[in-house]
Amino acid sequence: MRPAAATLVAILSAALLGGCANVVFSEGPLFTTADARGAPRFKPGVWIGEEPGCVVDTSKPLDQWGDCAEGWVMTRRGPADPTLYKGAAALLAAGDPMILQLGPEPPAETNEHFYNAVRALETDKAGRITAFSTWPVQCGPPPGPAGPDQATTGVTASPLPGLEIRDKNCLARNAASVRAAAKASEAWDREPAMARWVRKGKR
Repeated sequence: MRPAAATLVAILSAALLGGCANVVFSEGPLFTTADARGAPRFKPGVWIGEEPGCVVDTSKPLDQWGDCAEGWVMTRRGPADPTLYKGAAALLAAGDPMILQLGPEPPAETNEHFYNAVRALETDKAGRITAFSTWPVQCGPPPGPAGPDQATTGVTASPLPGLEIRDKNCLARNAASVRAAAKASEAWDREPAMARWVRKGKR
């Protein structure tokens, strides 16, 4: 689905654009504001995805960071990035791991939501997340190589309980199945993406 060092925005962008059939989606939001109670908030401001060997002057605006750096603006609950959804609605549900649910603000042509597991690595004095690791919630064990012209066959042959393969994509119908898949998926992602807060601002 992605390079090992890809960050949260890249992971979610790929999912939203259909770039990885093995990621879990739902036909509507499965987590509510009640699930977010107790979850720490992201520290608002400019964030960067950790990319080994990438040197960037983070004091400059995001659009001047260069090709190797991936940055975005984070709200208290999640990424505010127009490449994900125009008017994205993000919700961070409490738990271990936490679940980041991302979908469109209504009205929208689709109500599909996608999910990433999130684990806080560092927090500030106010308890806000300033660094985290993340990995996509997958449907089941990743499929094997399909051939020289394809990275994978698409979707797993063994979906986890509570998940359904529909049109070569993975559908979840309840929050419990997403949580279980998030825990299992950590073992299938050897190098989770890492991100950290760098400064205040919206650009």
